[in-house]
Amino acid sequence: MPAMPSPPTGLLALAFTDIQGSTPLWDENPEVMRHALDIHDRLLRKLLAEHEGYEFSAEGDALKVAFSSALNAVRFSLAVQLALQEADWPEGLEDCAPAREEPGFRGLRVRIGVHLGEPICRPHPESGQMDYFGPCINRAARIGDAPHGGQLVVSAGAWELVRNHLPETEFLDLGLHHLKGLEEPEHLYEIRHRSLHTRRFPPLRTQSIHRTNLPNRLTSFVGRQPELAQMAELLARPGVRIATLLGPGGTGKTRLCQKVGSDHLARYPGGVWFCDLTEARDAAGVCQDVARALSVPLAGGNASTQLGNAILGRGRTLIILDNFEQVVSAAAHTVAQWLDRAPQAQFLVTSRERLGIEGEHSVPLEPLAAPDEEIALEDLARVEGVSLFVQRARLAQPNFNLTADNAHAVAGIVRLLDGLPLALELAAARVRTLAPSKMLGRMTEGGPSAALQVLRGRRRDLKARQATMREAIAWSWQLLEGWEQAAMAQCAVFRGAFSMEAAEAVLDLSCWPEAPFVDEILESLADKSLLRTKQDATGATEIRFGIYETIRFFAMEHLESPEALVDPSGQQWSGYRARAETWSRHGAWYAKLGTPEMLDSLRGPTGPQHFRELALDLENLVAAVARAPANGPMAAETAVGAGLAAMALLDRQGPLARGVGLGAGLLARSDLDTAQRLKVLTQQGKSLVNAGRVPEAQEVLQWALGLATSLDDPEAVGLVRTARGVAFRRQGRYEEAENEAHTALALLRGEGLRRQQGGALDILGLIALRSGRLEEAERHFREAVTILEESGDRHSAGMVLLNLGHVGLIQGRPEAARTCYQEALTHYQAVGARRNEGVVRGSLASLAALSGDVQAALKHYNAALVILREVGNRRSEGIVHGNLADLLLGHGDLEGAREHLGAALEQTREASHPQAEGAFLGSLGELERREGRRTQAREALETGEGLLRQTGNQEELGKLLCRRGLLDQEEGASLQARTAYEEALVVAEALDLAEDAPLRGRLSELAKVLDL
Repeated sequence: MPAMPSPPTGLLALAFTDIQGSTPLWDENPEVMRHALDIHDRLLRKLLAEHEGYEFSAEGDALKVAFSSALNAVRFSLAVQLALQEADWPEGLEDCAPAREEPGFRGLRVRIGVHLGEPICRPHPESGQMDYFGPCINRAARIGDAPHGGQLVVSAGAWELVRNHLPETEFLDLGLHHLKGLEEPEHLYEIRHRSLHTRRFPPLRTQSIHRTNLPNRLTSFVGRQPELAQMAELLARPGVRIATLLGPGGTGKTRLCQKVGSDHLARYPGGVWFCDLTEARDAAGVCQDVARALSVPLAGGNASTQLGNAILGRGRTLIILDNFEQVVSAAAHTVAQWLDRAPQAQFLVTSRERLGIEGEHSVPLEPLAAPDEEIALEDLARVEGVSLFVQRARLAQPNFNLTADNAHAVAGIVRLLDGLPLALELAAARVRTLAPSKMLGRMTEGGPSAALQVLRGRRRDLKARQATMREAIAWSWQLLEGWEQAAMAQCAVFRGAFSMEAAEAVLDLSCWPEAPFVDEILESLADKSLLRTKQDATGATEIRFGIYETIRFFAMEHLESPEALVDPSGQQWSGYRARAETWSRHGAWYAKLGTPEMLDSLRGPTGPQHFRELALDLENLVAAVARAPANGPMAAETAVGAGLAAMALLDRQGPLARGVGLGAGLLARSDLDTAQRLKVLTQQGKSLVNAGRVPEAQEVLQWALGLATSLDDPEAVGLVRTARGVAFRRQGRYEEAENEAHTALALLRGEGLRRQQGGALDILGLIALRSGRLEEAERHFREAVTILEESGDRHSAGMVLLNLGHVGLIQGRPEAARTCYQEALTHYQAVGARRNEGVVRGSLASLAALSGDVQAALKHYNAALVILREVGNRRSEGIVHGNLADLLLGHGDLEGAREHLGAALEQTREASHPQAEGAFLGSLGELERREGRRTQAREALETGEGLLRQTGNQEELGKLLCRRGLLDQEEGASLQARTAYEEALVVAEALDLAEDAPLRGRLSELAKVLDL
């Protein structure tokens, strides 16, 4: 037998194996099982020797093995699966083994789990053999117990290191799983060799964690069993990526697709996500609604690409796109792009027409079954349309039952409405005040009776069904009181959901003295299914109302039509004047959200809650801006107020381009006064900076500075100069940035504006940090944090805490840095600043790497990359890729380091970040040197050195010089090596970096050379 390898230590890959069902096999035929186990043991130990595995425990037929390389551990596991499949097993084994008919299996079935961790190592006092202990061993054991026989499962850390180095394998994202006895869940992946692709396994022997935003429906789902079975079969069919549920409005497409998603959550480790596109009118609107459903904040850049990356990152997931018909021509290509980008995602679409993209499977959805003319009472209740009517009627009148007295009328109503679910629900909501016989009479006698005959017609084209839905609404409309009709007509001006408070401000029912209060009217309309009520999951505190889009169109026609509505005195009430006055009240209400007091509150203690509620009103804010005419006494005030509120929201959650576009539209107005234009210019400058359009921002902010100076407004001047300082710093114009920040700070202090000083202090701290003036940087940051936390501005405080953590890191105080980073993370999570959360997780990863906690570093890096890909922050994503590459480079994973360095250099160049690009070129030079490509190494190091000297990044320059010295030394250029090392030492001493762990290691190499 080959000699056992030396026991590995440090960061290890732990492989745990076990034979499934070994006990019944021993019971049925011990001789056969003994022979089979000998084959199993010889194969596994032979493969262990070939892959340098260290066996530290064998209990029964289970093995525990440690590898110094995750790639070796997985290759060993795959080799075991292949070897067991091809082994010459003893006769009789298949006969005594249960369930051997599954395709793709032969012989003993061995489950294997692989986990990455750093265990406690301790030699056995008698045998001297190394043993391993600690939490990572417990977690590895639970992972090893999760799969089924013949299945290989790995944890996320191991998967990250091997996923690009196994060309003959397939991966399956199994999602997050609770492991028995462990608090933290684990993200698991299955790996299988392509030659074993026919193997099929049940869900893992754990509890998976499913994520979804599907609503918890309070009413039961009626019928549709054939359609549910058809959709389940279609989504399970290999190669089906997109299915479109086709049908006219009111056929129940939304409810059916929600039921399908709920029934099959277990299939999708990445979750089932419902996206309501009712308000979308173009591809940008689709992206906005999908981003909201997936909780993905959109940053600058291509929103469709960002969402494609976010969907890709969720693995096997189901995206439900509801109400797609109005954006088919504008956004079908967007869905096609997502299909191409995220190969594990499936899409379920509801629409009145096909998308017309490759691979689309269409499923026509017919109305619910209506009863025949001659049907027995006992059979009537089982007809789907009747069952739906009865169940919804009981919501309005709990004691409602189908009886011999009302059966004929109920059957007539269901037939008359062609079994359309929405029409049935509207009708059923009225049984509290109308008996079915009376309801049927009103539907068929006079007035809309001629139109209602269309409902019973034989036409089945789409136009006829649209007419059917319109007349269903028209019938329901006729049943309303006059004030209810007026309320519905005015509700049509809202876009998306609206609050009771907003409705009370917008609805004017003064012509109806007998009308109840607005809240009672809205509740009545909701009871009749004309309005929807919902409580948003983002944390809004109040119930909000919504209106179906088809009903909104109908109601808007009645608001605009001069003769549609009359008041109790018989006077014309509706018409374009009524619409203009309603629009005006709507705009005035939403303009209040952009007053200075309201905008200031966004940075106070209640800011997170206000932002969440503001997000629900975004479409109403945008509508208020669009409707404000170019003239009129309050037009400019309305447009600016609503526009500033929308821009503040979009600047926080994205998409940034939409906020910039809104600002450009406001600035194009000719009716803004100087103070209004200054407010818009200041916010537009900030939005342009955040969107990466800094030269444009400088032009806008220069304009703003002139206006602020002309108004003799010190606060405005201070805020504009602060924004200019941020822009200058982003451009690398540090002296100008520092001058602007000092000027702003002096102005704001002179005016006693304490909260506003935080931004200027943060700029000064960043410039001091870049220049190596660490004590000065820390002083500025601490003062800024104190000010911002006093004012409750947690978002800005989080940004400064992150920078303060960087100071502690450079000073060699890792615990101080960790404390600041954790506090920043808490602040960001509290305010929903996901983009910033990704940045701080990258910093926590770097800190863990410096402290030697590789497992924690990998965890934070992976979490950061997922977030930054979702939000489209390419600049920060590039930095995380580069830092992760440095970690892998330090642990000898050269292939993984090269992959991440490629991404880092591409993204930092794209983001025009020469400091980071220079640092990562230094890492690339080190990688090339280790692989013996010295010419390429010198080229990378020289290019990186030029960038770092140009930008003045002394810390990274010192590290690069150490690497260049090693290359010179290997090539025999001792004089050049000594020069490089001496300059690196000068840099380190100047920046007081002797306690920085990576640089300290390089300086020890430097000392050895200088002693020669």
